[in-house]
Amino acid sequence: MSFKKLVVLLVFLATLIEINSSPTVFSNQNSKLSITPLNSYPLAGESFTINVTVTNVTDLCGWQIYVSYNPSVINCVEVTIPADNIFAGHETIGGALIHIYNELGLLTASYALWELQGVNGSGKLCQIKFNTSFPGISILTFINGTYLLDSKFVYIPFEATEGIVRVVGSNYQLYVFNVTQNETSYNITIYTNSNITDFNFSRLSKKMSFTAANRLNSTGFCTVCVPKALLNDTFAVLANGTALPYNISSGAVYQCLQFNLGFNILDINVLTTIIGDLNGDRKVEMKDIAIAARAFGSVPGDSRWDPRADLNRDVKVDMKDITIIAKSFGKAWQS
Repeated sequence: MSFKKLVVLLVFLATLIEINSSPTVFSNQNSKLSITPLNSYPLAGESFTINVTVTNVTDLCGWQIYVSYNPSVINCVEVTIPADNIFAGHETIGGALIHIYNELGLLTASYALWELQGVNGSGKLCQIKFNTSFPGISILTFINGTYLLDSKFVYIPFEATEGIVRVVGSNYQLYVFNVTQNETSYNITIYTNSNITDFNFSRLSKKMSFTAANRLNSTGFCTVCVPKALLNDTFAVLANGTALPYNISSGAVYQCLQFNLGFNILDINVLTTIIGDLNGDRKVEMKDIAIAARAFGSVPGDSRWDPRADLNRDVKVDMKDITIIAKSFGKAWQS
């Protein structure tokens, strides 16, 4: 290994450490980082593959991606560097650095050239294979820690676009409701195997409501995708006044909440609240502490597991979650 190549490798690895501790995602620039296809519609139980591509890049020498997804809908199987990737025909560092955390809904991958001059143009960075686990909607989005790097180890500004996966299930239907706010029109989508009626959105109270009637002898499941321009904060989901646990995937434009409706005809409310409010009453008090205390020390699969108490979404309930509640204790949501 030449001294120059050793320097390339050491600086690239140092950049990984720096990015992980102080991540940055650039936007609104000429280069674009994309997930293709932007929309995928696999059947429940199927596998599918997406590409991560870059367009209009100059002097690309290395890259790293952090991609988040909803693990209750899809799970990552593998990340590979295709033969026709943008570095094809050039000498690279070897294998890509890949980590998959399905329990968190997160994957990371990074790759770089040995060469001292980067490449120009457009092409694939990697391919990602997923298995579908349940009907629903997941946003695939690049989160902090994603970057493009030139041969001088300077970050290349880029615009990031996200993908949407709708896992198709039998008897599932997509409902689309139009909401106007400040003379701008937005679509709220509900993907479910229940019948949805009486939809309403309140701009002042930051809440949507609807009635979900489950079909005969079937458990109801629901995914609600709402534009961040309408609701963008901590959420609570209430069914007949009782808070439901939910999974969430978030992108630049939409947030998608997935939850179980059970067997009943339910009045559903999806509303913004403050962090630490576990029972959806828009205030943080001893009831919330009690919910977290019952789940303390649990992980998914435990009898005491309650995802509402996993406030930092690290798939366990511990002192970090209790601390989050304590910091908001006594506070109430205000419009």
